[in-house]
Amino acid sequence: MQTKKQKGSALVYALIMLSIMIVIAAGSFSASVIDQKTSNDTTKSVTAFQAADTGVEKVLDVINAYIVNGSETATLSEAGLCIPPETTYTETSAAGVKTTVSFYKAGDILITDCSAAESTIKNLDYIKSVGEFGGTVRAVAVSVEGPDDCSGTVTHDGLEYGLVRAADDSCWLDRNLGVTVEPSTLTGYADPDGYGWYFQWGRKADGHQLSINTPSDTNRSSTNDVDDPADTGGIANNGKFIKHGITPFNWRTLLVNNLWDGVSAPNNPCPPGFRIPDVSDWQELIDPSAENITNRDSAFASSLKLTTAGLRRYDDVTAAVGTNGYYATSAVSGDPAHCLVLSFRSLY
Repeated sequence: MQTKKQKGSALVYALIMLSIMIVIAAGSFSASVIDQKTSNDTTKSVTAFQAADTGVEKVLDVINAYIVNGSETATLSEAGLCIPPETTYTETSAAGVKTTVSFYKAGDILITDCSAAESTIKNLDYIKSVGEFGGTVRAVAVSVEGPDDCSGTVTHDGLEYGLVRAADDSCWLDRNLGVTVEPSTLTGYADPDGYGWYFQWGRKADGHQLSINTPSDTNRSSTNDVDDPADTGGIANNGKFIKHGITPFNWRTLLVNNLWDGVSAPNNPCPPGFRIPDVSDWQELIDPSAENITNRDSAFASSLKLTTAGLRRYDDVTAAVGTNGYYATSAVSGDPAHCLVLSFRSLY
């Protein structure tokens, strides 16, 4: 899971609200005005502002309630903040006072589908509330920051993982899947304790991924390709490493390219809310302005403590263990997944 980046640019709207920090429900989340301007103190202006302010209060009350209840993954539609096909929260009084609240994600992106999977309370970056009365319009833009969701631990497949925020503000597990030791105890990029599991691209953790350090013939190799037409996810439930000697050396006869594509991917092996990184995630991470990863030394020195676990080939032969690190992405390029080779600067 990549956490949202904080909003960097301010909006230009007619605001008469003081620049204050509002903390609601014992710090469950905070909201702050992100831009302001003064306005003439007329009755229409004050009424329009009050309408905008009321919209902010009502929406923040709903947001806060969902966060306090641990339901911040609810969509805006599920929270009742906007009902499709509408994309805003709107109220109009009998006196003709109108309030319209719009929702934005990081990067000044207006949410246009409040029922979409990514249109969740957790993904909100700011809201804009517009009050209208008698031809006068006043707006309030409020930044919304949820609790830090890149702290603590998560447990998955019986193992506990820490969370780490990288230099590009993205959130990652603090170690490879399958690693059982604290990253701080690793002696270097070639420490076997930091290698973890070896997945065939697109497969879930069904046993085939168990470390090469503890091989077992019963869960290690198979010459049988698994393709169950009724299984659209392409799940190999025999727990064996599937060898295939024909190009493109896929463990499936029928290629399926979306098995690791996102949080909701059929075979996503990550903890709930996490996903296999895509190419852009790696590019942003290794960038000089972020972790500045250029080789295996800087990879291990980074926040993620990346190791040189090598790879496990399609024929069940391991290679480059202790010298190179290969980290897959969710993307494919014809045959194997793109991989980040830690001893080089390029993505493959």
